[in-house]
Amino acid sequence: MHRFRHRAPLSAAVALAALLASGCATVETYVPVVRSLGVYKIDINQGNYLTQDMVGKLKEGQTRAQVRTILGTPLITSAFRDDRWDYVYEFARQGRVVEARNFTVYFVGDKLARWEGDEMPESVAAMNRAAIDKSMGHVPAADDPGIFDWFLGLFRRDDATGGRRRRMPAGAGGRMGQALIEATLADPALALVAALDVPASPQVGRDAGAHAGRASGVAVTADVAAAVRAADVLIDFTRPDGTLAHLAACVAPAAPW
Repeated sequence: MHRFRHRAPLSAAVALAALLASGCATVETYVPVVRSLGVYKIDINQGNYLTQDMVGKLKEGQTRAQVRTILGTPLITSAFRDDRWDYVYEFARQGRVVEARNFTVYFVGDKLARWEGDEMPESVAAMNRAAIDKSMGHVPAADDPGIFDWFLGLFRRDDATGGRRRRMPAGAGGRMGQALIEATLADPALALVAALDVPASPQVGRDAGAHAGRASGVAVTADVAAAVRAADVLIDFTRPDGTLAHLAACVAPAAPW
């Protein structure tokens, strides 16, 4: 028993030496755990939040103002490199950067010439889900498409003829109207056949897909009766008086439904 007590410190020393000899990988594995026992540091998302659908709207020849509208204000600009904008994103946990992305656009004069950078999240929704997963682990509720996608799903089913649903959003110049147009253009099961707005709207006469950066072939109109005759579904995000006017047009004898 006496000899065993003398060997205990020696065994502890050998175990400690083996731990230190295992290299930096072991240290890196356990350092975050040790850090977490100290002062709490919140997770930090900072920089430019870019997604692949934003990058997809870039086109050669766009002006600096157009690029800024699509991507936002760059985190890094320099008077010594006026032909280049750098968009930088970092995610830090416990004071340590665990994810970084860089995206750079290059100009010739005032026109966009080219761009390059890391792969970006597919969409804003995908980026938000990734941020939640990193901070809290996977949350099953994050997979819920939400009431907006559920609502759009009601109109994705093919009709009896096997064709696409012919959809028409009202309030095409507003935020929700633009979101509906973009969602319709992106969904192969849907067809944008009309887009409504008030007669005084500056959007009347313009291509409905202009805001989304793609031509739709459908001009925004204020002619409710003509628009209703072209569509299977009207989705209204306007004021109460506008909603009542659209409802009256939908139940009129000339309406296709």
